Amino acid sequence: MKFSPIISAVLVCLVSCSGDPAKSPETQDSPAAVEQTAGAGKNPATAENSNLPVIYARTVFLNKPDAVLDSIRNFVYSPGPALTLEELYKYVGMKYKGYRAGKDISPASYIAVCNAPDSAIEKVKKEFREKFGREAVVSYPPEGATVLSYGYVFKETRYAVPFLDDSLFFKKKNVDAFSVPGSRSGNRRSDQVKVRYYSVNKSTLFDQGDFIVQLITEGNKEQVYIACIHPDATLSATYEKAWKTIQEPPVQEFKTSNSKEEVKFPMALAESSSLIAPDIRINHHFDSIFNLPLFDGEKLMYSQRDLVFQLDEKGAKLEDKNVIADSIGFNRFKLPPLVVNRPFLLIMKETDKERPYLLMWVNDPEIMIPAKKN
Repeated sequence: MKFSPIISAVLVCLVSCSGDPAKSPETQDSPAAVEQTAGAGKNPATAENSNLPVIYARTVFLNKPDAVLDSIRNFVYSPGPALTLEELYKYVGMKYKGYRAGKDISPASYIAVCNAPDSAIEKVKKEFREKFGREAVVSYPPEGATVLSYGYVFKETRYAVPFLDDSLFFKKKNVDAFSVPGSRSGNRRSDQVKVRYYSVNKSTLFDQGDFIVQLITEGNKEQVYIACIHPDATLSATYEKAWKTIQEPPVQEFKTSNSKEEVKFPMALAESSSLIAPDIRINHHFDSIFNLPLFDGEKLMYSQRDLVFQLDEKGAKLEDKNVIADSIGFNRFKLPPLVVNRPFLLIMKETDKERPYLLMWVNDPEIMIPAKKN
């Protein structure tokens, strides 16, 4: 039986294919299923054109978080494609062996629907109104498609008090940033930063050493971490390394010529310290989200995805749309200023979930915003 499925989400992904759904795909976990073409965007980034999709030459967009990292590119995982593809497999009665993202995000934050096109569109529009309070814009699938699989993820979190607008140099490029000066306890802005780890005795004038900070969100239902750490081989392994340090921060000794002091984390952002980190903005359109044979070697004939992400002084926002058709102070140790001006891991997760719904290894400033100031 031939069929043509379609899927979409805020990331938007759309895929059409034809093939025999009774035969299990051999390659849904292949490398081609993981990486999406980074050059598929439509428009170059300009200040005047900031709402249009951008071409990213040094950013890899992932369907699952196990890619091997390198020293040049950014790597971005979010759950839209996995949610969308799993729903398609479920609908056609096939075993799904790919990454299962549904356990990492609450049902109120996403839609995953697969059905005949008319029924799927009707259900998507109904769930959009119920979950997000607005109307969904769903394009009808290409002629001949008999199945529409649609996936949409929306997350928006805010800080109770916005951080300060700023700029910094990241790999010699001046980019927009947000910052917060250290302060005594009770300052609402600095109290939104919790230092989860700092390599006390490894910091020098030229190498700040590893550190991990948590940005406390309003209501604390979402967790945002920035981890300036040396990466492991893969994105998922780097996350596991960071998460273990967050959960079990090692007790360290701060040593001077005539004394030593035990330093424990987490720790507040003290008066001696500060934090500055780059804004991130992604607006990317994919003409093809899955570059792989799907059913018995048949290629997907149509796929589309739109991914929007923003991190700035006010908070963080993720839209992932996919469519497929076919705190403690110490007297002697002083936490220095924390500057996120080198590669780092960005983690976003729901407080009550075990795994993150967004992982980003940031290596290159192409996903940052050129600073307004010189």
